[in-house]
Amino acid sequence: MGGCVTSNWYRFWYTGAKMGIRSRSYPSEVINSALLGYKGGYSQRQVGEVLKVPRTTVKEWIHDYRDGLIVSPVVPDHAHHWVLQEGAGAIVPGVCRICFSEREFPTLFYGIWTRSEEKWSGLSVS
Repeated sequence: MGGCVTSNWYRFWYTGAKMGIRSRSYPSEVINSALLGYKGGYSQRQVGEVLKVPRTTVKEWIHDYRDGLIVSPVVPDHAHHWVLQEGAGAIVPGVCRICFSEREFPTLFYGIWTRSEEKWSGLSVS
């Protein structure tokens, strides 16, 4: 009987108290984004870097998702928040912090700013 009580206490601590601490620490949108990124093929480290969350926290969220403690992530209706990777080339890859969709961005813009027209003229992307 003692083992059963210990087992129940651990289950309560792991599923209730531990999950409650994580839920208070990060908004549900961040947890949702982390799970979307992981399901999209990103590693735990990559998800953590994009969202600026420790890898161990992402690992715990994935573990809780697999155990059914967190519901399946849903792609929210949102404006993309792009995180650009460092790169030396003309094209820099970017990842949305919310849905982890990918896009490439040009790094160099050439054009002439004319104050009288207050717009770019002759804009070209290199």
